[in-house]
Amino acid sequence: MEKNGVNNNEKKSVVLWEALSEIAGGQRVCLDVLRALREDFNIYVFGPARGRFSEAVEREGGFFYELPFQSYSLIRKNASDLIKFAMDTPRVIKNASEIIKKINASVIYASSTRVFPWSALAGEKTSVPVIWHIHNMLADWKTKALIRYFSKKNSVKIILSDSSATGAQYGRLPKAITTIYNGVDLSRFYPNDAFRREMRSEFQIPEDAVVAGTISDLIPHKGQKTFIEAMAQVLKESKNVYGLIVGRAREGFEWYEKELREIVANKGIEKQIIFTGFRKDIEKILNGMDILVVPSYSSESFPLIILEGLACGTSILASAFSGMLEVVEEGINGFLFPISDCNKLATNILLFAKNRKMLKETKDNCVKIAKEKYDMNIFNGKIKELFLSITD
Repeated sequence: MEKNGVNNNEKKSVVLWEALSEIAGGQRVCLDVLRALREDFNIYVFGPARGRFSEAVEREGGFFYELPFQSYSLIRKNASDLIKFAMDTPRVIKNASEIIKKINASVIYASSTRVFPWSALAGEKTSVPVIWHIHNMLADWKTKALIRYFSKKNSVKIILSDSSATGAQYGRLPKAITTIYNGVDLSRFYPNDAFRREMRSEFQIPEDAVVAGTISDLIPHKGQKTFIEAMAQVLKESKNVYGLIVGRAREGFEWYEKELREIVANKGIEKQIIFTGFRKDIEKILNGMDILVVPSYSSESFPLIILEGLACGTSILASAFSGMLEVVEEGINGFLFPISDCNKLATNILLFAKNRKMLKETKDNCVKIAKEKYDMNIFNGKIKELFLSITD
């Protein structure tokens, strides 16, 4: 029974607090948490505005509340961001606290570093315990200092991390950090020969070609330039390799997509570097690929796309930092390369292109590792156990 946006059943209520209205990696993890908890809790989600994320929340059975705040710089914060934060904080805390009391929340889960301070203050004001979930690598020392300060608040009871490296970036915090690896839905992501044929037919890629690709928003720190530079080297040695750049420019970064396309055109490789735009059928795209390249140079912690690639049997080539050091097992399910090192990336792509036996072995290993370590049921069980323990 629902009344005024409040569930009147006997379940306890949980707040999930997000910082973006669109859906990127962090928001997808937040939705995974929602799905893990919805049978046992009423789920209320805070976000800055309505959008694709709020629509997904409501499809999954959650309530969505808008808590608007100003836009902040991506990656590195400046003086203007600190002023905005100071201006936003009183209003955000007041509005959040009113809703938390109204729904009688038992716990607040903060899914983004941007809302960590606000969740700690709202938890302190309402006497509701707070869980932080860290899933990005910060390049900005000011943000790290702010997080360290607010982690001392008594309201912050548990700090989660999606990898050991992600948690370690903060140094020693007052609370121990618990690592729970993200999960992948094996009922959606799995090897599928029909998907492979469909994808290659759509883009007119020969069946015997090796396909490497990136899948992410088109923003600079995702490293698509490194991939293009590597592919330019690869195509000098092998014409039977194709590259896919999957994704669209995030709002405000349309210039970056234009720049990527210009680089490809200037190198004369536009016939074998394909921009697919935004795709919903990622499972089909991954099945059509042989190699998933993750060339990010900052911010990335434990990309969900790597787990989805593993589950589909796609070998992984990833930058050697953060959680990618933990998920990529050298020579077993792929290889690591130094950040922004297009030469090493090109060498690794050619290694797979020339050694199909190795490529097949790593692809088979990927599927096995996904089942053993990253099944979504493992993630769901750990998240559910954690929330039940803090609300009992």
